[in-house]
Amino acid sequence: MELLHICVIRLRIDFNNPKRSKPLITKQIRLLDEQMDIAEKLVISHHRAINEADTEAYFNTICFPFTYHRYDGRFYRISCIESYKNEYPMPWELIKNYEPDWSYTELEELEEVVKSETQLAYKLVARRINSEGKTGSIFQAIWVLGLNDNMWGVQTRYNLGIFSNNNGLAA
Repeated sequence: MELLHICVIRLRIDFNNPKRSKPLITKQIRLLDEQMDIAEKLVISHHRAINEADTEAYFNTICFPFTYHRYDGRFYRISCIESYKNEYPMPWELIKNYEPDWSYTELEELEEVVKSETQLAYKLVARRINSEGKTGSIFQAIWVLGLNDNMWGVQTRYNLGIFSNNNGLAA
């Protein structure tokens, strides 16, 4: 997937200073285009930070309050970075609890669902790869990005579940 080859130097992108490579038509189209450019880079950076178990990069891609809904029905609503660091597990720790042989996750699909001037939502389908290079599980999720103090960040991750092999539905 070509989108996965985007390289982000600064993980938190200042909304007032996005670098553009396309000509702009109107102010509103410019704003929405900039949001999409930033959002796609942010989603990829967030995904990479989880794969690399990079705490600093991970925190640079989220905004607070942050909510994570797990597919087992549990969820975390986290008010600030200090609370997250001291009271909640990192996503790679949670993944390892469910799939101890997990090595990394590949994004299969990334689709914009809805957008506004202050929020963007994406549907993701991804596969977890184990240490042997084989697919451990396939899951889908909704990630909602929010604009907070002129900075974009992942504000909600809603994991819709692991697909079972029998019926193609999330378990």
